[in-house]
Amino acid sequence: MIFISPPGSLRVVIALLSGMACLGSWRIWLDRRYFALITLENNFQAGEGLFIIWRRERVRAITLSERQQGALKQFRRTLVTIAALWGIWLFALAV
Repeated sequence: MIFISPPGSLRVVIALLSGMACLGSWRIWLDRRYFALITLENNFQAGEGLFIIWRRERVRAITLSERQQGALKQFRRTLVTIAALWGIWLFALAV
């Protein structure tokens, strides 16, 4: 039903949440690989590398625990997005 229905706000919401879920999952995958490589000793070098990529001054001064807290925040945000996406999908299938 959802795939044959005319375009509407429900399909737009599903598309947007799908994109957010994919981006969040990719970021979690990157963080997993990132934290496998950095330690307290090379946190400064990691900050310099991220500064080159993102050009944000703040990434130079973040501690390792702050980086881990940010990754956990991203993980929770992605879980909420995926839960919302599942809820919208179930609603769309029931309609």
